[in-house]
Amino acid sequence: MSLVRWMRKNHTRIMVIVLVIIMVGFVIGASLPVIINQMANRLAAGKVIATYGDDGKITRVDYAQARTDLNILQQLYANEYLNIVPTPTRTPNYKTILIGQMLFPDQRAALISNAMKMSALRGELLVTADQIDDFFIQLNNTTPEIYWLLLNAEANNAGCTIAPSDAKIIVDQIIPYITQGRPASQLIRSLISEHRLTEEQIYNTFAKLIAIEKYVDMVTTSEDVTIDQVRALLARNMEKISAELIKIDANISSSRLTEPTDKKIDEYFQKYKAILPAEISAENPFGFGYKLPASVELEYLIVKTQDVEKLIEKPTNEELEEYYQYNSSLFTYQEPTDPGDPESEKITKTRDYAQVMGQIQTKIIQERAARRANMIMNDAVEITEANLAGLDIEKPTSKTYAQHAVPFSQAAQNLKEKHNIDIYTGKTGRLSLTELTKDAVLGRLTVSNQNSQTIDLGKIAFAIEEIGQTKMGRFDIATPKMFQNIGPMKNAQDSMTALVRVVATYSEAEPENIDVSFSRKTAVIEKRTVTLNDDFNVKDEVIKDIKTVEAMEVAKASADKLLALINKKGWDDAIKAFNKTKKKEQNPVRLSSQQNKSRSSLLDNKTVEASISGNPAAEMYKRARTEDTMLTEKLYSLLPNDKNEVDDLKKVFAFEPQKSYYIVKSIQKQSATEEEYYKNKNSFALLLDMNRSMSLAFTHLSPENLLKRTNLEIVKQQQDEQTLSSDENTQTDEQKEEEGS
Repeated sequence: MSLVRWMRKNHTRIMVIVLVIIMVGFVIGASLPVIINQMANRLAAGKVIATYGDDGKITRVDYAQARTDLNILQQLYANEYLNIVPTPTRTPNYKTILIGQMLFPDQRAALISNAMKMSALRGELLVTADQIDDFFIQLNNTTPEIYWLLLNAEANNAGCTIAPSDAKIIVDQIIPYITQGRPASQLIRSLISEHRLTEEQIYNTFAKLIAIEKYVDMVTTSEDVTIDQVRALLARNMEKISAELIKIDANISSSRLTEPTDKKIDEYFQKYKAILPAEISAENPFGFGYKLPASVELEYLIVKTQDVEKLIEKPTNEELEEYYQYNSSLFTYQEPTDPGDPESEKITKTRDYAQVMGQIQTKIIQERAARRANMIMNDAVEITEANLAGLDIEKPTSKTYAQHAVPFSQAAQNLKEKHNIDIYTGKTGRLSLTELTKDAVLGRLTVSNQNSQTIDLGKIAFAIEEIGQTKMGRFDIATPKMFQNIGPMKNAQDSMTALVRVVATYSEAEPENIDVSFSRKTAVIEKRTVTLNDDFNVKDEVIKDIKTVEAMEVAKASADKLLALINKKGWDDAIKAFNKTKKKEQNPVRLSSQQNKSRSSLLDNKTVEASISGNPAAEMYKRARTEDTMLTEKLYSLLPNDKNEVDDLKKVFAFEPQKSYYIVKSIQKQSATEEEYYKNKNSFALLLDMNRSMSLAFTHLSPENLLKRTNLEIVKQQQDEQTLSSDENTQTDEQKEEEGS
């Protein structure tokens, strides 16, 4: 059959097929971009954006699901459940707190960080302040969604899973507790409606969180506490020793002391020149040392509050009365309804205006003086930073600040002329961190961070790059540069406001020779200010130490003399007779007591030392703790093994760390009993295990460690498809604001 005849015979069918093709083409042509777009979105959603472990993959779908999970958990108050802020009366679980900060960073992070440091200082947490700071800094390494996915993967691999039914029990308990009565079922119904999920799916999300909690607890809990460890801890904490004793100090200013020879001076210098001062040890009980610690020179500009108050006019009677009317709540007090019964119901009363008029006047003057002082300091900042304005630099260096910083002396002159007020300015000598912290003026200055927590000048000044002896944490201020203004700063009494800058730095080093000398003067704002000796000389320090050893021999002779009097006349009469022989400028001796001293183990001391590293007062605290520990151990060594109490011991011993001799009258030891052991052994064992495991949690949950052990790698995408960019690489706007704050 020819083609023409076939088409004539089947022309109806052909027309129908053609019409169908045209119609299909018309419909597909209109919806083709939508179909293609949907297919592209599905492909993009399934695209791998990161890998971890051996074969773990994170897709856009996974990331979006993680965000949904965290949103659901936040609505279930999981952040409140995990981030329980520790208090002195509530034992913190830092494991869950760390998990909470990783998944739900919030404004309480600074408060939690500070509480952790306090726990470390008390020896309850075996980590350093730097470790705590590092943890919070590392939180920015990636997003909560990634932490959630990685921790979930680790929990699953470890076999830690929780049934949704078990999670329901916990949710039903915590929701009413956190919300103060709101039933969990009401919240669950709201989540079902909002997220279009089943009840089981919602509880399963919370079950994942509990599984992570159990996994972290399993990994960090060693449970290897022995009975001997518990007994030792209980004995150290519950066993106390007390003593009555007399202290006789070595007097290095005594005219009886001889001047050392050059040979002796050089011998001491060579022996201790590589040791930092105050480093007490068995080989160096006096703590001699001539190594020069890291130090700084500071420039300061100070305004005293009392000088500002002189500029403030006294408020008028009308202003006083107006203040009273608008602030009457400041002057209320509680009074019992029945004057004869202090326990009766209290009523609130407001003090009469006449009673508080003087107080109001003082308040108004103080408030106005504070505003005036702030205005003066703002002018000081503007003057001293005038040359920095308009500089086309993103990150100024110390050299930049040095080149453009206006001297404080020049600013002080301008401020004095403008405000008619005394401005105290100058430069210090070389000050170590310990010397700066002890200074009566500069050592009291602090600046507040964004969380209203104060940071000492010592910590700030010694954090600069050229020294690096301390470290600024995530919640502290930015690390300053040399010649950059620090402040305005204030002291705790608000008696002064100041600007400070570091103008010179010196690294820790051995002195080149014994004749090294320099100034270490501090800030002077009045004649009565107590300052260190302005001139420091290494040779003078060596001579002083040599005389200390000689003075100890004199103190020993005095102790022996007093002991002879005690044997002859008894304790009270001997002390009176001995004091009569002392010169007027010498302090009289007296019988004092050491009460309820506990022993500290080497581990305890090392733990505390580590926890206070970076703290401006660390060296002073370490020295005081070391002295206390050594004195306690000495008292234990004097007590006979078969006795817990000696009433008339009459023992003399040298105590080099305090450059003194002691005469001991009595020692009493109160030991822990078997009854106390059995009563407290479980709690002490739990305490030991918790301290260790919570400290291990800092290492295990360290964001840097987590990303490293899971081998997380971000898959590079094209510029318009980069993983974790735009809306997928960041937290929600609310999370950003909270983290920024």
